[in-house]
Amino acid sequence: MEFIREKIKKKPVNKKKLIRNIAFAIIAAIIGLAVADGIGSLIGIDHDDQVLDTESNTVNETEAQAGEIEITPTISLTISDYQSLQNALYEIGANVNKSIVTIAVESEENDWLEESYETNWQASGFIVSQDSDYIYLLTETRLLEDTSNTKVVFIDGASAKATLLKADNDTGIALLTVEKRLMQPETRRAISIAKLSKQEGIENGAVIIALGSPLGTNYAILSGNVTSIDNRVSMQDKNYALLTTDIITSRNGSGILVDINGEIVGILAQSFAGAEEMGALTAVSVKDIRSLIETMISGKEKPFIGLYISTVTEVISKEHNIPEGVFVKEVVSESPAMKAGLQSGDVIVKVNDTVIQTDVDFSKKIERLIPGTKCEIKVKRQNGDEYYDVTCEVEIGIVK
Repeated sequence: MEFIREKIKKKPVNKKKLIRNIAFAIIAAIIGLAVADGIGSLIGIDHDDQVLDTESNTVNETEAQAGEIEITPTISLTISDYQSLQNALYEIGANVNKSIVTIAVESEENDWLEESYETNWQASGFIVSQDSDYIYLLTETRLLEDTSNTKVVFIDGASAKATLLKADNDTGIALLTVEKRLMQPETRRAISIAKLSKQEGIENGAVIIALGSPLGTNYAILSGNVTSIDNRVSMQDKNYALLTTDIITSRNGSGILVDINGEIVGILAQSFAGAEEMGALTAVSVKDIRSLIETMISGKEKPFIGLYISTVTEVISKEHNIPEGVFVKEVVSESPAMKAGLQSGDVIVKVNDTVIQTDVDFSKKIERLIPGTKCEIKVKRQNGDEYYDVTCEVEIGIVK
């Protein structure tokens, strides 16, 4: 599929250089004529022929210098080219759809006459990993109020019972497992494992594809662009980057965002969307959630100390006379941080021997700690107009 065509474009003429070259050429021609007159009379060269040759060479030289060319690529897309691009994006989405599943939850409820009836609720999830015995699926915790009758429907229409393994209430992500022995060989061949992007971020304007059920129907394939990467949402011990797009979705939309390489860059999180962005698809960036997913799959517990934080940049430090580091906005009640004596308004500057400059530094350090162990958190605490050093010993807990 050819979209790039080339055209030959003359390089702009340098007028000063051209005038200088012509002047040199005229001088050379005059000198050449004078010499040619003397020599030509001796060897029989006609003077008029020499002038013609000299002028010809001068013109050729000038044209060669003034007519240097460069190849400038231009993009010229027709309507059919645009359709071809859309087809290419659809093909990427169709391939990743092999990792998309439908999470079906069946529950029994009673009406106002106390008569029971069954309700069915469906949303999307995706296959994120596998081992010799299980495949692992991610979906949203809001779908799983009743996990006793949860089943997974794969892309080939086959289904299997799913079991809840882990759930993170901060991000709203739930990890389910399905035993491979419950799956037919044909289904195992039909599915694929989604790839989490390892990029450190995605740029504004990047082309993305929304998969899952962003509009309520599973296996949808929508394309658009990232419109914002600057919004963040504060959770316990970590801030998560939000990706906003120009793709329209519903309040209950679920699924994933993938890039043009077919790798997941975001997990839909409409509950985090602001009022002004309610119609636009919003996702938690995978770069901030990858470590949580890996922790959940490994069966480990998520470390927890219980702080809501923000970065004190150099600009904020100068404007508000606050030390640079990580500002404690709130301490969670009865958390390990509160029990250790940390307070709102403290500025974290070190965790053990690691200097902390940003909220990202802090979160990465906490994520590596082991629940049940202790760490030292060094802070700057305000006393009037001054700050003094305080060290708090915190026992790492787990999120309950």
